[in-house]
Amino acid sequence: MKISKIPFYSVIASLFLPIVAAYTRSLYVTYFIDVFTFSLFSIFLILGKFTISKKYIGFVFLPFFLYHSFNFFIGNGLGYKALFSIILLTYIFLTFFKLSNNTDFHYIIFRQIKIIYIFLIAALFLEMILRIGGYDDLLFKPISTESLIHGMNPAIAETPPVKLYKFYNAADFFKYVGFQNMTGLNSLLLGSQAASQIVANGIIIFCPFYYGSSISSLKDKYLLFLTCIIIYPFVATQTSNLILIIIFLIFLFILPNSKLNNVYTKLSFPLMTISFFGLIPLILFRIKGFDDLKIYIDAWMEPINLWIQVNSFDKLFGLGDTAYGLLNSSDFGFGILFLYLGLIPFLFLLSLIFLLIIKTLRLIKISMNKNIIKDPWVYLGSVNIMCVIALFLSLFHYTQILELGGRHIFTFHLATGYICIEKIKKAIELEDLKENIFNS
Repeated sequence: MKISKIPFYSVIASLFLPIVAAYTRSLYVTYFIDVFTFSLFSIFLILGKFTISKKYIGFVFLPFFLYHSFNFFIGNGLGYKALFSIILLTYIFLTFFKLSNNTDFHYIIFRQIKIIYIFLIAALFLEMILRIGGYDDLLFKPISTESLIHGMNPAIAETPPVKLYKFYNAADFFKYVGFQNMTGLNSLLLGSQAASQIVANGIIIFCPFYYGSSISSLKDKYLLFLTCIIIYPFVATQTSNLILIIIFLIFLFILPNSKLNNVYTKLSFPLMTISFFGLIPLILFRIKGFDDLKIYIDAWMEPINLWIQVNSFDKLFGLGDTAYGLLNSSDFGFGILFLYLGLIPFLFLLSLIFLLIIKTLRLIKISMNKNIIKDPWVYLGSVNIMCVIALFLSLFHYTQILELGGRHIFTFHLATGYICIEKIKKAIELEDLKENIFNS
């Protein structure tokens, strides 16, 4: 097995573990992939396969390590462990990627992303068939919140240490087409938000709105795009609807190599805006009135209100594990991170994500100006960064991308983003060299 393929195998393995963790009710299962991947990394490091970047140690690893160590010693526990896992795994995945000397590595990574999402979408389709076929009691009830309690509000049934299958999620489109007893699909990641985000990302990956590329794995993108469009209404959530709208606006105004980023589509934007207002009841289908909206606002504000109430030190550095149990709702992912991490680590995390996004978009713009937009790394970088943005935005509602499976997919996209930056920079430098030789 090539070392550069370990990130892909880690992600694929992580997709099976939420169900295993639900069956065993084991917290250890949720961190198995993280520990195993770190162990492999340590072994290869000892064997001298690579060295650790001093810049990474000084500016990323060390600050987070000190933060978690400090929180542990003052009695706040290890804080949001999944976040530290993402920081660590992103660097490990990137290091493994760099060990590849395959000239078609861009194709390999894109094919791996494609396989991950096709596998998840196929699993969603199988889940739908099994649910409609009446296998709830046999396959899904044993790993559900209903296996824990009876007669209690299911919204509070999901107790630690692991996520369980939920039968209380809405399935509006299923009911619309006649399946009145159906509830929302959960996906392999055990969450309706995860199910919707998987298909939404499939739409982003396979959509025909990027300028051309030489990546041969794109031959079936129109079929895959159409498949995602057909499946999406069955798993759509308000959050994923809003994320897709934001992604569409990025295609329209920001992404340099977007086919939609042109004068004609921008001129038609006022008409699109009018149409959007007409579609609001469909986009925000769960909000029927002000009372429904207030429920969401109260849930989103709960972690922020708690953060406002704590002392100045906890505002800056978070409550760590002591925040657990204070929240009645987990609706606002960013607010939960704010409460657990505090202002300084949260802004540090935010800056890392924004730097990746801004750098990628800037390099794509430079690539366009230098007429190397068809470089496959530019295509991969643009597709990947849109996935990163979409997954990051999902933190406005729940923390699915920080949980088992979700964080490994997110980490894979982050590592892909950084390797794309390196490769695009090299392509630009090579083009500059060619121009200098030609001009001389």
